[in-house]
Amino acid sequence: MKRFFACLLTFCLALTAIPAFAMLTVSISDISVQAGEEIFIWYNLPEDGQAALSLINEAGQTVAVLFDEWQAAGSYEYGWTGTSGRDALPSGSYDLELRQGAGAVRLKLMLDHPTAPQGTVAIPEATDTPAVAEPEPTAAPQPVSTAEPPFNPTPALRSAYSHVHEPGTCYWCTPMDITDEETVWKMLTSPIYTLNEEQMKQVIVREEPSEDSKGIAVVTGTSEGVHVLENRNDGWSKIECYSSSFFDSEVKAWNEFVTGYVKTSLIQKKTPDQKYALLVDKLTQTLYIFHEGHLLSTLAVCTGLYNPKQPYNETRTGEFILVSRTGDLKSDRMTSRYAIRYNSADYIHEVPHVKNADKSLNYKATEYKLGTRASHGCIRVQRLTNPDGINMKWLSEHVYVSSKKGSRLVIWEDFQGRQIPIPSDDTPLYYNPKGGKDYHTSATCPGALSKYHPMTAFTYGELDTGIYASLNRCYNCHPPRRKADIEEINNLHKTQSPGMVSDYHQ
Repeated sequence: MKRFFACLLTFCLALTAIPAFAMLTVSISDISVQAGEEIFIWYNLPEDGQAALSLINEAGQTVAVLFDEWQAAGSYEYGWTGTSGRDALPSGSYDLELRQGAGAVRLKLMLDHPTAPQGTVAIPEATDTPAVAEPEPTAAPQPVSTAEPPFNPTPALRSAYSHVHEPGTCYWCTPMDITDEETVWKMLTSPIYTLNEEQMKQVIVREEPSEDSKGIAVVTGTSEGVHVLENRNDGWSKIECYSSSFFDSEVKAWNEFVTGYVKTSLIQKKTPDQKYALLVDKLTQTLYIFHEGHLLSTLAVCTGLYNPKQPYNETRTGEFILVSRTGDLKSDRMTSRYAIRYNSADYIHEVPHVKNADKSLNYKATEYKLGTRASHGCIRVQRLTNPDGINMKWLSEHVYVSSKKGSRLVIWEDFQGRQIPIPSDDTPLYYNPKGGKDYHTSATCPGALSKYHPMTAFTYGELDTGIYASLNRCYNCHPPRRKADIEEINNLHKTQSPGMVSDYHQ
């Protein structure tokens, strides 16, 4: 196994025609590139203009041009697997040259492309040991067949950095498109970079690479993922993340997307569970359950509902690892069962209940809110089984228990511009004509007694007409919302990013 080691080389050349602080720089995540492994090249352009990144062999010949194009001044990230086009370059020593105008800078790297036995593919073995992190790649949005191209931003929408990588190889750079099952699964099972601290402790993200610098965010140890932008030679790394500030956190940055610095020694690479993974979308208030490459099922959820006095109630966006199963959570008279911790004081758990005088469980005050923002920051999940036989109890018994390395949980932000697609009119729905009050996605939904199975079919286009207009959404299968309800959500998101607390409350 090739163990990834900390090796970051930075060479700078000041351009004579520009101020001293504006530098042409290039740095890499590893000086050695092996078959099947991607390295990450970060570079800074001090001015607008033509820029070229090339590979030069020991004979001084240019053997590959990674790009040669006009680019605006700024910082960039580029993923490369040691190829020229689709062809692997020969093993050996090369100079990586970045050139713009009269300035150029080079650094050495090694290409190592061992030949795999016939019929096999050489794949690097993943490691869970603490290591200097490799920055993750970026996905390009995939087209979806709709009347208008959908807006599927990445979780790093507010990043000041450009990322050029293979789709699906990291959370931060993968478009929020649940219809692209293959890319989403690839992202969910890709390596995650966390901070080596206890799961109930938080690390302060600094504005500058210094312990004396202002704290601008906090990251929860062990479970919360960060996006590594640069590993510096002074012991600090530049990262992006969503701040996991709680009411008692040292830094009050409520779900704010920030770029800052943490100690490189804290960063560790983890491989999440490859069997199960979870995805929560704040826009649809839905939990998507993935199993071995495919979307297995969905459940309705409630994410956080903040207010000006309690901005910390917003569910913190990001990528996480499920770290501990805690059982019942109690708050005042309410109890939430099957809780699994994923972010310090944030849990995924069953929708809360209270106990009646006869000790039975009462969900009337909370269950009807599923599918909307209603929690204090945790993720509430439905307790009624859906047509696939899945609920929060099932998640606790299968997803968490089966995971040896920790299943990944990612949370998508409901950014301004995102929209919920309106189902086609011919989408099948079902109801019980013998007194049924709900509409369903399945003819055998457990929300209706089995003696009424299979239920009678109708279509989504008929939902607002005749006898169907008075039907309610089933709490078991959570069928599509009515068109007017979807349009209300979409209209809100034309002008707002509801989860970005800092946009509205400082």
